[in-house]
Amino acid sequence: MGVPYAEVIGDPVEHSKSPVIHKFWLEQSGREGDYRRTRVTEESLAEYFRSRRQDSDWLGCNVTMPLKHAVVGHLDQVNEEVGRLGAVNCIKSNRRGGLYGTNFDAAAVLETLVPYPWSGRAVLLGNGGAARAALWALALLGFEEIVVISRAPDKALDMAGQLGIEVRVADWSEIPGCHLLVNATPLGMAGFPPLPVRLSAIPDEGAVFEMVYNPLVTPLVSEARRRGLRVFDGLTMLIEQAAMSFVTFFNRGIDHGQRAEVRKVLES
Repeated sequence: MGVPYAEVIGDPVEHSKSPVIHKFWLEQSGREGDYRRTRVTEESLAEYFRSRRQDSDWLGCNVTMPLKHAVVGHLDQVNEEVGRLGAVNCIKSNRRGGLYGTNFDAAAVLETLVPYPWSGRAVLLGNGGAARAALWALALLGFEEIVVISRAPDKALDMAGQLGIEVRVADWSEIPGCHLLVNATPLGMAGFPPLPVRLSAIPDEGAVFEMVYNPLVTPLVSEARRRGLRVFDGLTMLIEQAAMSFVTFFNRGIDHGQRAEVRKVLES
């Protein structure tokens, strides 16, 4: 047997920061292993999993776009989170050919936000897979109202209905004041327009959760910091997801100090 390894798959995948994170923690822990990135298209998924099922060194993979939905049909078992969110972002191999899928998106949002007291209104921007995970987490945090901002109100209502969560849907012209604003759209990401949101309606004790991590400082994060708001940037969720995946693959927990250290690496 060779060196046990995990990887991230997607198309494209060159931008992924997951190898940097996992390799850093592997080196810190002294755990034998490797973490790679592999470009996999939806058309090549069947061949990819056929090959990996036969590789006893393969521990599993993280899954990024556009494969989070497509991988589900190739797995032997998925957990409740996958059934709820309809997508997979982490696959574990039992190293005997069995594949188990899970999704850490909602758990990462919850892990980030649960240490703080929340009340009042949360505003969620978007209605895609990331928004679905964020909505499930927000529903568990005790907000009195959740408003979903979407250019496709029917899709937003359908998303909330499937999760059994009561929301109010509004469009981009009427973003209300809130105690927490969550951006689950690609707006602000490199190659996309900036997020057309003013933060003046958010009180001084409010907060912003930015899911985009490329660039590290989006216009939304920059404006929130200028206002002195509490900011959860895209790296926060990325690192939380990575910590959950690292335990899954390498059976090693990641403490807060190690999270902070890898953040410094990513920001350098």
